[in-house]
Amino acid sequence: IVLGKSGAVAVMGVIQATVMFIAAALIFGVWPNGSIVGLAVMIVLTAIAAAALAMFLAAAGESEGMVHGIALLVILVMSALGGSMFPLVFMPEWMQKVAGVTLNKWAIDGFNSVVWRGLPLTAILPNAAVLLGYSAVLFLLGRRLFRWKI
Repeated sequence: IVLGKSGAVAVMGVIQATVMFIAAALIFGVWPNGSIVGLAVMIVLTAIAAAALAMFLAAAGESEGMVHGIALLVILVMSALGGSMFPLVFMPEWMQKVAGVTLNKWAIDGFNSVVWRGLPLTAILPNAAVLLGYSAVLFLLGRRLFRWKI
């Protein structure tokens, strides 16, 4: 059940991110300077990591309200620390180090590599490895915490 729901959430994430990048290219002229395959890999792995996080939070929570509140807090903190709200280069050095524990940092860095920096597929391998690792850990924790709720 956890795998099926995670898969559906990940597919929705892939579709949303793909539409967003196509719109950015067509409307704003933001074309990837690097590997298109790397961009596709980053889209898929980021969606999988986000889905794994969502399933972990859903399995850990006691009620829908509790999950919603905790998820909102986790997402806002990860976004603030990971560079989604403000570029990491402008943050103090200690915050840049703390950012490494967030999914956001690894996803943003990977996207920047293939969209702005024009780097090849090999440049995102560390990002891909971290996102895959986070996904596996979060999924396994979600699976372990899952219990039938009626």
